[in-house]
Amino acid sequence: MSVFFSYVFFFVVYSFFGWITESIYCSFKEKKLSNRGFLTGPFCPIYAVGALAIVLVLGYLPKNFLIIFFFGMLITTAIEYLTGYLLEILFDTKWWDYSDIRFNFQGRICLENSLFFGVMSLLLIFFIQPALVRTVDIIPSIVLQVFAIVFLMYFAIDFTLTVWSVIRLNKRLEKINSIALSIKEKLDTYGYNITSGIIERLDKLFEAKERDDENPVLKSIESLFYRIKNIQLDNKILEVRLIKAFPHMKSKKYPEHLNGIKKQLLNFRHKN
Repeated sequence: MSVFFSYVFFFVVYSFFGWITESIYCSFKEKKLSNRGFLTGPFCPIYAVGALAIVLVLGYLPKNFLIIFFFGMLITTAIEYLTGYLLEILFDTKWWDYSDIRFNFQGRICLENSLFFGVMSLLLIFFIQPALVRTVDIIPSIVLQVFAIVFLMYFAIDFTLTVWSVIRLNKRLEKINSIALSIKEKLDTYGYNITSGIIERLDKLFEAKERDDENPVLKSIESLFYRIKNIQLDNKILEVRLIKAFPHMKSKKYPEHLNGIKKQLLNFRHKN
């Protein structure tokens, strides 16, 4: 049982340092402070999963720099790809996209990250993990158990809240899409069934507003249009955090509607 609590300790530490590494890297790349991670707290569990996989698998291999580098890169890249794929399937959302980086595969993984993971694998096996093992050895058993139980409870709560916020965001996108379809139907009814996009069609409709201000169809469309705006502005704290943490996230079903929410959030931040 003590081994289990030790690995929980490792998981927490690696999640925290993964969050620090990700946040520093993205802040430097985007030239502004960035708080990354799927969870609300300062933890990136995917880094912990990768680190523990390396420890468990590579810990039994010869301590050869090339072997550790290559297999560490291979294992962590596979985990990143699988995680991205599963998140897309579960939430209909692409959380990160490396399509604009050279030598990427399906936007989920890229050579740049893989090489970085290889280097981190060397540091992990030769320096970090041995130091953590020595640290665990001097922590009293009861303290380690309490630490593990508290953080397991925390992760369960944080994960639940995060998943709930993702589900709520997807429901908002569905609601916006439903209203957008209603607008399209009314535009067709009103005679604006041209081939241009819905934004262009709305612009043409509102241009005619002064000439036909009392038209009931126009008023109905205008009402639906502002309902969309209100839904876009109805950003809850957890949803805002997710959008900030994953600025390149893309909805697979409703990409335009998610971009609309992002734009409203960006305009709100600029005004404040």
